[in-house]
Amino acid sequence: MRLTEEHHGLAAESLAAKIWKHIPAACAFILLACQTAVPWTVPHFVTTDGPSHLYGATVARDLVFNHKHSIYSALYTIQRSVIPNWLTTVVLAATSALAGTAHAEQFFASLSILAGFFGLSYLSRALGPEKSPWSPVMNFAVQTSYLWAGFYNFYLGMVLLPWLIGFHIRSIGRLNFSRALVIAIGLVGLFFTHLIAAVLAITTTVAIAGWVWITGAARNGRSDPARAIAQRASAYLGLTELGLVLLAAIPTIILILIYTHSTPPATKMLEFMTDWRHFPQNTFLTGRGPAGRAAFLGPFVICFLISGALVMTRTEWRSARGGLLIATVIAFLCYMLVPDSGFGGAYAKGRFGWAVFILGCPLAASVARLRLVRTPIALCVAFFMFQSLEATGREERLLSNAVLPYLSATSQIPPRASLIRLNYATPATAALHRYVGNAGSPFLHLDSYAAATGYDVNLTDYEQLTELFPVVFKKSIREMRYQLWGFEESGPAAETLLPWIESGLPRPVDFVLVFGDENFPGSITQGMPSTLRYLDVHMQLIATSSDSLLRVYRRNGFVPGPAGH
Repeated sequence: MRLTEEHHGLAAESLAAKIWKHIPAACAFILLACQTAVPWTVPHFVTTDGPSHLYGATVARDLVFNHKHSIYSALYTIQRSVIPNWLTTVVLAATSALAGTAHAEQFFASLSILAGFFGLSYLSRALGPEKSPWSPVMNFAVQTSYLWAGFYNFYLGMVLLPWLIGFHIRSIGRLNFSRALVIAIGLVGLFFTHLIAAVLAITTTVAIAGWVWITGAARNGRSDPARAIAQRASAYLGLTELGLVLLAAIPTIILILIYTHSTPPATKMLEFMTDWRHFPQNTFLTGRGPAGRAAFLGPFVICFLISGALVMTRTEWRSARGGLLIATVIAFLCYMLVPDSGFGGAYAKGRFGWAVFILGCPLAASVARLRLVRTPIALCVAFFMFQSLEATGREERLLSNAVLPYLSATSQIPPRASLIRLNYATPATAALHRYVGNAGSPFLHLDSYAAATGYDVNLTDYEQLTELFPVVFKKSIREMRYQLWGFEESGPAAETLLPWIESGLPRPVDFVLVFGDENFPGSITQGMPSTLRYLDVHMQLIATSSDSLLRVYRRNGFVPGPAGH
């Protein structure tokens, strides 16, 4: 009887131990299901820059597959210069074809979250093959404002980055020309996704290969003569693999030099103490309140990363983990030292700040001594993550409701029409619709969403005007792109620019969208009242949003074209 009781007791303890062991994985996958579902909980998934990416992908797909009959072929062409930002256009074109243009961004967001979670877990498994890689820490690392703000190129590049690093780590000790070729292709692919992702990939792979070579990770403890031979062989192997990694990086380095040669130099000076105190800036701002800005979870994960670095064993330090930690420190130094306008873009500091977590979370999760508290850490992160997701979902609902009046007004625009958007000051929109805003206004490029879903031409979409994306204007109308770009924050005399712009276009401007608060002093200074008076005389007002912020004007004599694509 006593043996039976002891047997049942051991079985119960074994079952409890198994359940305790699998809690991190269960929490991670429940969180993952919630994360991928959030974009689908609202009728309109609203981001700041996402609509422009969607419009660019719509134009690119139509130019490639329907060029002869495309409404875009008279105005746009495919970029022929060496630029990043290609892969998002391709993926959005695919998701648009699969899920429809109205749901393409939702599909893209869910796929990107999945790619990020499994990529980080793959990297963690590459570092520690003997342990489960599933952890809510990976869910936190992909729960960032860059996705919800519509910075799709950067977000996609960063969530693909761990896949390449993980492949490199798994190839250590057996890296050959074929595997180096895969790394080279991956690096080029990351360049055509986002510049910073490519720079981080090169930095990390070189740091890991160099560290493994320097420390001689393959050393063994045999007798002195044998040990010396093994050390020399290890050093030779490490040097060979470092050479292969450098060789694989050459094509991407050339592409980066070609691209950055034409970008303007950064002008912002260093603000060391401000950057130190605000790390990692608004990287994890996805909603309202402490949960929405990860006020508790962010510092907790930072402590987790630091703890992982401090408790690494000597063996772990001499492995690829040491090189990955060096790359993580380099990413933090870039956050501190690189100007915010560095690498030809904006928010460079925050981007490198997120890189610290992309590189550091899989590293810390793989450290053996931290695995002793793996389940308590998972439960703590999961507790805060569920609150963060609730705040994110609430924010998305507010944003979706906020844009309904705008989209209701633009629904009056028929397919195959052309439009121009004039943006004026609207300081009260966030308070009016009670949203926080992740990295700008949901209305900033909402005209591009209306144009993409309605199969219309948006002459003021910023992607084609900046010429940093795959689709650009044809040479015949490039001379007016700066004037068109200026309408993003319209200034005085817009009413005099409109006739001049229209005279140089191969087709008339059918609709003008005016967004702004005409009673706000800033809008008056920008000349909004005089623009409205001009449009009231020369065009016909056909719709006004229920919040009175958007007016839609139609060209006199406009005749709708055929609705088919």
